Amino acid sequence: MADSHAHVLALAPGWDREAVRVGLRAVGAVASDSAEIQALLAYTAALPLCRVVGWHPERRHAEDRSALERFLARLRPSGIHAVGEIGWPRWAAPGERPALERQAAWLVPAWLAWAREWDKPVVVHAVGADAVRRMLLWLRRYGVRRAVFHWHKAPAAWTAAVLAEGYFVGVTPEVAWRTRDAVWARWARPDRVLWETDAPWGHGGQPQSAPADVLAVAEGLSRWWRVPVERVAAWHTEAWRAFWGISDGP
Repeated sequence: MADSHAHVLALAPGWDREAVRVGLRAVGAVASDSAEIQALLAYTAALPLCRVVGWHPERRHAEDRSALERFLARLRPSGIHAVGEIGWPRWAAPGERPALERQAAWLVPAWLAWAREWDKPVVVHAVGADAVRRMLLWLRRYGVRRAVFHWHKAPAAWTAAVLAEGYFVGVTPEVAWRTRDAVWARWARPDRVLWETDAPWGHGGQPQSAPADVLAVAEGLSRWWRVPVERVAAWHTEAWRAFWGISDGP
């Protein structure tokens, strides 16, 4: 088992030991700005990390477009497993939204070009139908073969569009109790579903989540798909290997 999306630099010490204790074998570890990327590349844990690096679309980054281009020119692919999370802003205050959207218009293409150059999969932040539409167009334009729509919340028609492209969707612990998430999860291809916590994001009233909470995803999908947890885990292993482009894991 594995958690495909966690902001490990923000987690309390010991999160990795608890993850190992409950049976996790890997974590997708996310860095969301330039400083975090450097910290994540030096970060170690008690289980393997798949490092995901990018500039988060909900943040105003101090660097401009030329600074990002210089940063990417220096960024070596060694130790980096995916680009992300990148995408389109959703929760910005009204006065902040125009600036974040202008930023996304050059941030996303720059990172996608780097992902294409080094054949890295992409973790997409696209909440809502319009954001999914935009990101699908960008992914096609840059020829990205592997992408996951993290914390997927789009209407069913756009879920179908994502899956039709051969991309993946990320499912959080909310699938264990929120019917909205389960509606599309019921008919999504099991080998295109990745489990994630988005830790330390809280789920179900928890003040903070941890990668170990990904077990709730397996249990929720088992109930909605009406198959044993072991079968759900086997499908997830298949999805994990296909997304990261590896022959073994978790």
